[in-house]
Amino acid sequence: MDTQAFRGRQIISMTLLMLIGFFVFAAEGLTYYFESADRAVIAFSLGSAIFCAINFVILKVFKQVLVSVYLTLLLVFATSAFVLKTGGQDGTGIFWAVTGPLIFFLLTGKRRGAALSILLLLMVLTALVLDYFLVIDTAFKLNEMREPLLIYLVIVICSATMEHFRELGERNNFRTNKETSGINKQLENEIKERKKIEAQLKIHSLEMEKLNKLMIGRELKMVEMKKELDLLKGKPKQE
Repeated sequence: MDTQAFRGRQIISMTLLMLIGFFVFAAEGLTYYFESADRAVIAFSLGSAIFCAINFVILKVFKQVLVSVYLTLLLVFATSAFVLKTGGQDGTGIFWAVTGPLIFFLLTGKRRGAALSILLLLMVLTALVLDYFLVIDTAFKLNEMREPLLIYLVIVICSATMEHFRELGERNNFRTNKETSGINKQLENEIKERKKIEAQLKIHSLEMEKLNKLMIGRELKMVEMKKELDLLKGKPKQE
């Protein structure tokens, strides 16, 4: 993938992160003024926005694509863990399950996106199992996660399918561009060969012209010598 296309994907991913941060956390952040929300949620909301802004600067100003990718992936996992712990506003944090795989596949492609989606799923399942055995406390319970997990798997499959067809289209475009480049190169070689032949023909033509001038000059000189010889012998002038 070229850098320009990758930066376009990164901008899309950052936009998704900002939208999710708004829908999942903004409502709960606003309710703080009505004394019904936790300060940690507001801090995390503001931190996520600042994080996204810093990441965007790293991408656009410093051109550090890999650093931006790693930071974005870190934010995805951190936000997922936070949502799993707090639940978001009235449980709306489950919406994050829809966006995680989308960002993974947008940023890293089909194979790595699938691996990261599975890793995130394993993290969620591990937390739910630990919550089930009362090791930790999460906002979601294992018996309540059947539909969200099913939605998550559907999103993963859809994202992988879209990424597959996108990569297939890129390969076809690359193949077409390569074939076009090969044809153009062949035409350039033919043009160079034709110019080379034309240059050789021009040189040959100049040599022939020079040879003809020499031959004509020789003939003229022989005619003059013959006239002089006739004059010396006292013969009448002949045309």
